[in-house]
Amino acid sequence: MHKNIKHLLSDAKMHKIAKYWFLCIIMLLVAWFLIFPGGLLSHMPLFIWIVTAIAVTYKAKRSVAGNLPTHIRNGIMLSGLFFCIFSFISVPIGFGNPPYSIAEFSIFLSGVTLILFAYLEFKPILLPAAMPLITVLGYQVYELFSKNVEWIAAPMLAPTTNLSVFVLNLIGIDAIQKNNVITFITQAGYPMRIPIIIDCTGIWSLGAFTASVLLVVLVFPKLFSKAGAAFVVVGYVGTYAANILRITLISVSAYLYGHSGTTQMVHAHAGWFAFSVWMTLFWYIFFSHYLLDKQTESPPITPK
Repeated sequence: MHKNIKHLLSDAKMHKIAKYWFLCIIMLLVAWFLIFPGGLLSHMPLFIWIVTAIAVTYKAKRSVAGNLPTHIRNGIMLSGLFFCIFSFISVPIGFGNPPYSIAEFSIFLSGVTLILFAYLEFKPILLPAAMPLITVLGYQVYELFSKNVEWIAAPMLAPTTNLSVFVLNLIGIDAIQKNNVITFITQAGYPMRIPIIIDCTGIWSLGAFTASVLLVVLVFPKLFSKAGAAFVVVGYVGTYAANILRITLISVSAYLYGHSGTTQMVHAHAGWFAFSVWMTLFWYIFFSHYLLDKQTESPPITPK
C-alpha cells in the first residue's frame, strides 16, 4: 500500500506538494487567528509558518526527494504522532499556556507535517519544515525561563520608553517619561500614564525574527555573506522600530480617545499589525531582491 501510494505521487514534484500543503496550513492558521482568542504567542506562529513556507518551498524546488532508511522514516512519523497528541495534553499538564491556542494548534500541524513529509520521504525539507515546531516549543518554555527573559529585556526598557516619547513629541504630543512610564495630557484634558513593561520592549517580536533568521540560515547556509548580514541587521532594526510604532499608535489612541474601547482595540491589534507589515516587507525584499539574485547555489536539480 505504501509503495502504491508513493508510486502515484512519483510524477508530482516535491515543491508542488509542499507548496499546497503549506498553503492549507497557513489558511487554517489565519482562520484560527481570526476566530479564536489569542494566546501567549498571538500571531507569531503564523508568521513563522509563512517564512517557513517560503524558504522550504524554494529549497524543495531545487531538490528531489531522497530515500529515508525505514527505521528513520518510522521514527520521524512516530515523533510526528507524538507531537500531535502532545498538542492536546500540553496545556493540561502545565507545559503550554492556557487556553488551547494557535501555539498548540501549530504544534499539531507540525506533527502532521512530519508524518506526511517522512512518509513521502521528502528528506531535503524535513528539518527546515520542523522549524515552526522548534520555535513554538522554545517559546512554550517561557515560564520556565521568565527570569532570564526579564534579565535580557530589562536594559531595553529605558531606550524603548525614551524613543517612544521622542516620537510622540515629534508628532505634537507633549509627552514625558519617568521610571519607564509615558505621561501626557489627553486631548480631553485628562492625564494619561502608559507604563512600559517587559512585554512592551519588543522582546517577543525580536525573538520571532531571530527564529525566522535561523530558519533561513538552516535552509540557505551558503548565502550569508556580508550583504546578507547587513540585511539581518536592517531586519532587527526594523523589527524594533515596528514595536516603537506599536507603542506610538497606542499612545496616540489614548491621547485622542482616552480609556475607551478604541484604545483597547488598538492595544490588542497594533502589535501584530505593525509586526506583520514589517515582516512581509522585509522578507519580500530579502527573498526577491537578495536571495533570488544570488548565483552561489547550483541550478535546480531535476530527476532523470
